[in-house]
Amino acid sequence: MVKKFLITRPNHDIITSYLYDFSKEIVKITKDSKEFHVTDLEGSKATRINLEEYNLKENPKLIFLNGHGDRTNVCGYKSEIILDNKNIEITKNKIIYALACDSLAELGENAVKKGAEAYIGYKASFMLIRDTSRENTPAKDKNALPFKRACTVLINSLIFGAPVNESIERTKEEYRKLIRSYGTSEDDPYGDTPLIRFALAWDLEFLDMEGNGLAHFWVNMKIIKLNELTIENIKTKIIIYPTDTIYGIGCNALDEKLVEKIREIKKRDKKPFSVIAPDKKWILENFLVDKMDLEKLPGRYTLILKMKRKVIADNVSFGDKLGIRIPKHKISEIIGKFGIPFITTSVNFSGENYIKEIKEIPEEILNKVDYVIDEGRLDNKPSTVIMDGKILR
Repeated sequence: MVKKFLITRPNHDIITSYLYDFSKEIVKITKDSKEFHVTDLEGSKATRINLEEYNLKENPKLIFLNGHGDRTNVCGYKSEIILDNKNIEITKNKIIYALACDSLAELGENAVKKGAEAYIGYKASFMLIRDTSRENTPAKDKNALPFKRACTVLINSLIFGAPVNESIERTKEEYRKLIRSYGTSEDDPYGDTPLIRFALAWDLEFLDMEGNGLAHFWVNMKIIKLNELTIENIKTKIIIYPTDTIYGIGCNALDEKLVEKIREIKKRDKKPFSVIAPDKKWILENFLVDKMDLEKLPGRYTLILKMKRKVIADNVSFGDKLGIRIPKHKISEIIGKFGIPFITTSVNFSGENYIKEIKEIPEEILNKVDYVIDEGRLDNKPSTVIMDGKILR
């Protein structure tokens, strides 16, 4: 499934002509790629009615607004207000990046209250220093180049999968680098360096966000933190989560329908799944287990144990044995708190390499899960498998 991206690009005065130039690169990249479906509201198309209609029709995950603005609105073509508190509900479940003055201060807060995943923007004016002799050719304006670079870093980061908070931090670091380096070469023949550095520092100070910093430009799944998991999530949702080894995908091991969905996601027929046990007591009550093996838990081990009785859904394991884990990780504490055995299997298509980072997960998988918990890169190996005291893997 392609990523849907909507951008407004008015181009009717000096300021919007610069923002229009800033956006050319990302529009070309996304239009040339089969991974993206771009709705480009360019020039006179950047109107309120078009924003509302195409948002409803295309349902983009990311909306990039370029134009004039203030605390309560963002404007489009000929400064028509295209987003304000009257139509703010169109931002629900979306990531908004507004390259406009002031809008984060109030409009951004209201967008998140109305359900936007995240709103990125400036809490004060967005400052841009221009060479007045180049106003008819913004692409050749060296004074504007550092501002273009910083804005490009932000939208590129969002487009290619970085979470909102990381995208902002990358942009802030670019601002810092530009502030340190600008004017140290022959790029300032007219002595504009102090003013440009001031404007870059201003934009650095007031760039910020509201909402979920872990939000990604991906479809049909939600990034949450580990401590936000509820018993309802554990009981009824399919979740990608970190462990002490690699990323796992799982669900309530008592729910046959959810287990079957994971089989479909992984394209895995009859191979058994393992489970994360709620605690050692649950293992002792329901399995035949050697106490020396049990002492390995919690840890990076999977114990293949014979069941005393069936304590999981029939389609988890098709014999009388089951793989049992208790990772040395906070995920085990959460599952233990709720007392529900939870499927644990690698996040990949059956037979393919396991995943070390969320961004490596195929969209076909991401589109079919309910929640993702991103803990960064996990440079570990799968668990060691033990059966009858012998290491199988």
